[in-house]
Amino acid sequence: MPVKDGQRHVRTTPAARRFTLLAVLCALFALPGAAQAATPPAGFAGLGNWSTPSTAQAQTMGQIGMRTWRAGLVWNWVEPNQGVRNWHYVDQLVREGATNNYDVLLALNGCAQWACGATRVAPAQEPQLSAYRAFVAAAVQRYGRGGGFWATNPQLTYRPVSWQVWNEVNAGQDWPNPSAAAYASFLSAINATIKSVDPSAVVLTSGLTEYPSLSSGATLTKFLSELYAQPGFKESFDVLAVHGYAESPAGVVRILDTTRRIVAQNGDAGRRIWITEMGWSSGGPAHPFTVDEGTQAHFFQQTYDTLLGCRARWNLDRAYWFSLNDISSAVMGEADYWGHHTGLWRVDGSHKPVFGSFAEYTGEKPLPGGRGDACGLPGGAQLDTSAVDTVITSSPQIINGKASPRVTFTASREARFECSLDSAAWTPCQSPVNVKTAREGGHELAVRAIDTGGVADATPARATWMLDLTPPDTKLTRRPPPKAPKTNKVRLQFKGTDATGIASYQCRQRATKSVTRTVKASAAQRKKGKKTTKVTRTVTVSSSWKPCKSGSLQQLSGRGFKRLQVRAVDKAGNIDPAPAQAGVTVNLACLRDAAKKVKGKKTSCKTSSKTRR
Repeated sequence: MPVKDGQRHVRTTPAARRFTLLAVLCALFALPGAAQAATPPAGFAGLGNWSTPSTAQAQTMGQIGMRTWRAGLVWNWVEPNQGVRNWHYVDQLVREGATNNYDVLLALNGCAQWACGATRVAPAQEPQLSAYRAFVAAAVQRYGRGGGFWATNPQLTYRPVSWQVWNEVNAGQDWPNPSAAAYASFLSAINATIKSVDPSAVVLTSGLTEYPSLSSGATLTKFLSELYAQPGFKESFDVLAVHGYAESPAGVVRILDTTRRIVAQNGDAGRRIWITEMGWSSGGPAHPFTVDEGTQAHFFQQTYDTLLGCRARWNLDRAYWFSLNDISSAVMGEADYWGHHTGLWRVDGSHKPVFGSFAEYTGEKPLPGGRGDACGLPGGAQLDTSAVDTVITSSPQIINGKASPRVTFTASREARFECSLDSAAWTPCQSPVNVKTAREGGHELAVRAIDTGGVADATPARATWMLDLTPPDTKLTRRPPPKAPKTNKVRLQFKGTDATGIASYQCRQRATKSVTRTVKASAAQRKKGKKTTKVTRTVTVSSSWKPCKSGSLQQLSGRGFKRLQVRAVDKAGNIDPAPAQAGVTVNLACLRDAAKKVKGKKTSCKTSSKTRR
């Protein structure tokens, strides 16, 4: 699925800029006339979704001619308890595919909670690796050629099941702190497991993202280059997979050109390439991948026409769109983000314009107007793998304006550079660039290398980021109970909302206490013989802010009234200036009696509890 976060991407494109961009793209992707229109081959346009398609959805996809579907196969979903596997949802997925004449690509991803203690980690070390290999072998024995699923369902016609080893491994979310060496070793082990059961199986690498979602991740260029440096890497898979999320159709070309150059330069020119996820959003918070519904359909057509006409340029076999339908943030149980809105259908099942564009690519019929019949890119179907290539080596994702974003870049060989901020004119620049931006929203820095012969990179590298100046909002979702606790701990439940997402929460306690001090007596008091007097005032004492999680127990200190406060911190580092808070009165006598279990003694454990914004 689309990786969230800043990951790499949160930008708004004004309408005027969008129409200018479309004009440029139309010129860039213009194809010469041809006598015969191109026909998309079966399975060229695939699809994925947030969930297993319903019977009705599967039938619709089969009727329009879709021939391949990608879905996640998460270990913890099938085997939440060690040794007890439930294949029901995978059976349904494969059954619907066979019934409606499309094959399935299963993306192996995630660990079992019982094996790794978490699900979004890789079982790359023993003993987890052996347990995971046993799970993968069982899956291939069930769904591979001649597998148990087909034997028990003889009424179904066999459809190939392909296997993808992990999802967005370089992004940093599903494989924390990814290492090319560790992934290459893992890929080799899983490939060997799959091929030992079904030698005819097609094995894919993880889909690699252009930029990571977390700072611990790695760029496509860096990670793929390091993978090719690993002994035996080229022998451990059949298809190289990338993800084509980009700011425009030209960005998808950039991703494929970069991938193809690295592949060719490492002596692997015959390698097949698939795009296993791509898409643009038509809603949600500001993001570089968010456009309106009309532009979403236009971008689809522009991109797939180019992918079809130029597929020989990259050895490209398939391109999967994500997703079939939009999904609500309430269903996902998380803050809204661009990835919830990339669907061909809206949440209510109605079709967006992009559905019509997708259907043109699945019926194995000639495209209208000669579309996709030739490659109109510079160099055509023959990519110059020796051409200068621009690479962004580091860039911000989401920032809060306290510091200028810093972008670093390099080139594949000696070159000078030109930069363009938010589509402004190209100007000379050099790495690093500290970019000054004051407008809240998305920004993009395009960088192109120009070699010593004066030839510029035809697909400039682009860094995109979000300037977020709006703090998050924090609310309590459940107040502490009104009755006195039997321990001096209470449980707070809360939730933050923010356009760019919540990074963390902080909690603290505030209490009031009386402070008495001796001061010089007033003139009236001195007349009565007093030299000093005591003054008592109430002061508020606060503990320091500490990281906390919703639902965690908060330790109350001392007795009396306590105000518990919680504030959200968004992914840009902005902090809610008005924390949510709940008041609780601590009765120490009640606590002591509860602890000592005093017999025959009645204690007053009533107390007050109130919540305020």
